[in-house]
Amino acid sequence: MRRYREADKPSLMALFRGREGPWGNGSFWDWKFHASPAGPAVGSVVVVEGSAVGQIGSFPVRVMVGGKELLGAHDHDLIIDPRHRSMKSIFELTQARPHINAGRGIAFLYGCAPADNAKLFKGLAHAEGVAAIPQMRRRIDLTRTFERRLPVAWLARPAAACANRLWARPAGRRPPLPEGVRATRLERFDARFDALWRRCRDDYAVMTVRDASTLNWRFVDIPNHPHHLLCIERGDQVLGYAVLLEEGGERACAQIVELVTPKDAEPFVASELIARCIEWAGAGKTSSLQCWMFPHCHLRRPLLEAGFFPDEAEGYELIVRRTFLENPVPGDPEPPPGQPDETLRDLLRDPRSWFLSIGDADLF
Repeated sequence: MRRYREADKPSLMALFRGREGPWGNGSFWDWKFHASPAGPAVGSVVVVEGSAVGQIGSFPVRVMVGGKELLGAHDHDLIIDPRHRSMKSIFELTQARPHINAGRGIAFLYGCAPADNAKLFKGLAHAEGVAAIPQMRRRIDLTRTFERRLPVAWLARPAAACANRLWARPAGRRPPLPEGVRATRLERFDARFDALWRRCRDDYAVMTVRDASTLNWRFVDIPNHPHHLLCIERGDQVLGYAVLLEEGGERACAQIVELVTPKDAEPFVASELIARCIEWAGAGKTSSLQCWMFPHCHLRRPLLEAGFFPDEAEGYELIVRRTFLENPVPGDPEPPPGQPDETLRDLLRDPRSWFLSIGDADLF
């Protein structure tokens, strides 16, 4: 077991062949593991006879925790060659993570895992489940609803088409924007978003860094995943922004992967952004619009007012693991300077501390 190296790329990419997703694309691999402004990958690999045969992928993430910037690591993509796969190999790989990260100053590990995977990691890696991540959804295409409820089948589609035009067009139900304020589509994030990040970085005790370089890496530079970027601005000032992504398929579902406004922003900023997101989804072949938002977050209420509802379907769980063991044993490395103290660890364990979006997860 050792830390991931760039030379491991060919053998690890070979393991992903045949899986759904972008893994056969070398540019995607380079983006994910080598281009992050927070630094190169910090994953762990299993090596047999000099060749990597498995990994827990991980990239570093800058995170504000209690007003202090720490370096976390987002764990994802556990894969082991079937010829070497066993509970023993998975256990040893998860247990090796603290030692492998010792030289990089990683303060904690976290991930947004499907419920079944979360159980595995909590059991094997002594990770802590912070909370199930609250999903919210708004229906955009009402065709299926009408098909289920109208007794006359041939009326369902025309009735749904009329309803959709009303339901997916909230523009007529909101006041005009104040003078000097406008909604704009973006191509890239600029220095104004650094200023916005400085304004809102202390709104919640735990937030991943959302400066321009990070946002561009995450949402603009990613290969083969075009995102739709919206912002509300007044003059040279950005008041808030949203990032959207549409999933393919017969009944496509769009996602608000980022929705960010400062807590002290005027109420129209959030409502206008959400309305624009709904309009964008309604213009495409989208059945619903989804986002994540914890109940304590200030954006929860405007989402509910715009027709979003809590989605009770089993989704993802936020899990956190300290880099270093709670009870050190001989041979454990010394904690790095960035290791969180007990107060900061309590914040990481408390779901009410977090501001979390789909964009904070690794769902590719």
